[in-house]
This record gives sequence, C-alpha cells and structure tokens, in this order.
Amino acid sequence: MTTPIMSGAPPQAGEETPELIAALRDYFVATDKHEMSAAAVRLSDHDASLKSLEIDWLQVEYEFNRLFTGPGALQAPPYASAYLENEPRLMGKPALEVRALYRTLGLRVADEGSIPDDHIAFELDALLACHTEAEFSLRCIGDRPLQDNFVTMYRWFVGEHLARWIPPFMAAVRRHAHPQSPTLAAANLLESVLNTQKQSAGICGCFNHVSLQTEKEGDHE
Repeated sequence: MTTPIMSGAPPQAGEETPELIAALRDYFVATDKHEMSAAAVRLSDHDASLKSLEIDWLQVEYEFNRLFTGPGALQAPPYASAYLENEPRLMGKPALEVRALYRTLGLRVADEGSIPDDHIAFELDALLACHTEAEFSLRCIGDRPLQDNFVTMYRWFVGEHLARWIPPFMAAVRRHAHPQSPTLAAANLLESVLNTQKQSAGICGCFNHVSLQTEKEGDHE
C-alpha cells in the first residue's frame, strides 16, 4: 500500500521522515505476508539490518496476527485506547479525540467504525498530514492564529497522545516479538520517529495539559 489510508488531504524533521512514517504505516496496516514484505523493503532503507535477515514471511504473518489482529487476545493491541484508558476498550475517549484531530486536518477514516480511529496506522497517516499542514501554515506568514492553532494541535498530538501510548505499545511488541523479527525492527523505527517528533514539538518529558475538543458523548457516528 503506497497511498494514504484515510481520505482527505509538522514541522519538518528531516527529509526522510515522511517516507519512514509512510512505510511504518503500511507495515502496521498490512493484511498478509506480501504486504508486510513490501513495507519491510521500504523500512530497510532506514534500518540496514533488515537487509541481512533471512525472513520466513509466513512465520512473520503468524506473529503479526498474534500481536495485532487476532483471533484471540492480542499481545500488543495497536490501539491507543488499550493503553490510555483505565479499563482498556476499543473506541474509548482517545479514539474520539484523534477523530476530532483527523477532521481538523481534513481526514476521515475509511469505513469509519469498522476499525477504531486510534489504530497506529491511522495515527501515522495523521502524522504525515501534519507535515503537509505545517508546510501550509508556514506559507501563511501573516496568519498568526492559523500557525498557533496548528502548533497547539501538533503538540497535543505528539506530547499528550502519541508520547503516552506508543512507549507501552512498543514495550509489548518487544516483549512478545521474535528478536530477529522485522516487526521488532519496525517498533524500533517507530521509537525513532516518536523521538524526532517530540524534538520537533519541543517536548522534553513534561507537557502542560492541552485538551482537544471531542465529539459529544455518545456521538460515535
């Protein structure tokens, strides 16, 4: 998959970052070993160790399903709500918060409701959109409110949302994935992306709470 997974159209953190984010998005949304392998080829441009691995992609697909998709209890659920809610559940408050953010960016999850909005692949797609939005806001030099709104939104997304759930998600992957698995390599690259985004947002471990308005309670559409 090379096209965005959400319909619709950040601060620049290095020219390779969008390509890496897109490759991670496509890896985590893969549906079979062929899509995983294709995304891993692109990830290998950012982690040379992937090129030297002898990979049994059928076993990787089994591991991927065990971690992320099921059937059965997931060992590393790829949803923010699984890590940010007191009672882990699908489509919790974090999913509604990122849905509001997506709409601010002009994005909408395809078949909304079939897969929770806070799936890691959707959130990486939104991170890509943040790069596009940043380029636009930087061209609006005289529009300070527009720039301030984007900075607030981006800092919330990275500092209050991604930085809170991605680390425990990566820890779960590291706990259950094979040491030579491309899925483990993807988790390590995801950590690199998160650290880069935190630097871009000026986040250093502490962050003043910024709330993001969500849909009215019960409005899940």
